[in-house]
Formats: sequence, C-alpha cells, structure tokens
Amino acid sequence: MQGTTKGYNKWKISFFILLSINILVLIIVARFMYPLFQTPETELPAESYPFTSDDIVLRMNANKEELATFINNFLQENETDFTILLEDDVALKGNIQILNMNLPLFAEFEPSVTTSGNLVLSLKTITLGNLKIPHRYILQHFSNIVDLPEWVLIVPEEELIYINFYDVNEKATKFRLETFDLQEDEIVFSIVHYKNMNVTSE
Repeated sequence: MQGTTKGYNKWKISFFILLSINILVLIIVARFMYPLFQTPETELPAESYPFTSDDIVLRMNANKEELATFINNFLQENETDFTILLEDDVALKGNIQILNMNLPLFAEFEPSVTTSGNLVLSLKTITLGNLKIPHRYILQHFSNIVDLPEWVLIVPEEELIYINFYDVNEKATKFRLETFDLQEDEIVFSIVHYKNMNVTSE
C-alpha cells in the first residue's frame, strides 16, 4: 500500500511540474506576441473634399483585371508576399511569419466608396493558418510587417482598411474614386485639378 502511495505521489508531482512548464511557456509566448498584435487607435481623415465647376475634372475607367494587375505590380515592387484578388469582393492572400513559422493569410473585404471619393474595405473574414486570433490583431500584425504608403490606413479596431486617394498627391491635382462596382466590373476614377488649393473639410 505504501509503494502505491509513493507511486501516486510521484505521478502527481510530475503532473504539476509538466503543468507548470506549460503555463510558463504560454506566458513567455504571450509576452513575446503581445507587442506584435497591439492595436493603437487610428484617426480617419475628414470626409468632405468638395470640388466646384471651376475645377478641372478628368474621369478614367478601369476593369477588375487592370486594377488587380496594377496593385499586384506595386506589391511585387515593394517585395511583399501578398496578392490582391478582385472578384465580387476584394481578397488578399499571402504569408506572414510569426515565431519563425510561415503562416498563410487570407482576408476578404467588402468595398464601399465614401462621399469624398475614398475607398473603405470592410473586413468580412480573415484567417491566419490555424491560429484562433481576433481579427483586429491579425490586421494589426499585417500593418506592422507591410510597408504601406501613408494614404493607406489600416484601422484594426474597426476592422477595415481606408484608402485615402485625396492624399496620394500633395499638389493641386487630386484623385477621387467615383465608382467601385466589382460585380458589374465598373471602376471609375476622377483626377481633379483644384483651382483653389484652400480646400477645407467641413
């Protein structure tokens, strides 16, 4: 009976040692990964950039294939491991490295055009390998590792990407998105040259 008790105690001690080691590993991993997924608040620009009949407006049309090719060439030039797919929605796929693991990322966004001619990509779904991580944390990590221009804003807390075409060019000639209808394959941009550069938001 005494031998059985000693064996039980050894098993019990081993179990608690293993449990303690696992908890310690989880704490270390969590402390390491937390900075990767921090989500600081992002302020979106004002939504009012009016133009008048005195301004010069040039409209351009594109289709999904042309725009996807343009965007993916930009991504390749910036040596990012991501690809944009334009179908009924906007899809993003690629790979992200976390803790020396190369994990596949796939995200799908619903596009909408703002009153000021900018594009909002609202997140519909996102996966990062088999990890069960809140969507906003994945978006934040994506923002941390990809070198995006200043006019592309990732807003993890609202689970969206905001493309501010107005800030693409700092001079008097600005870009606006008029139509972004992927189902009808109709994408229309305007190039606006403001006669008066004192354009203020309301």
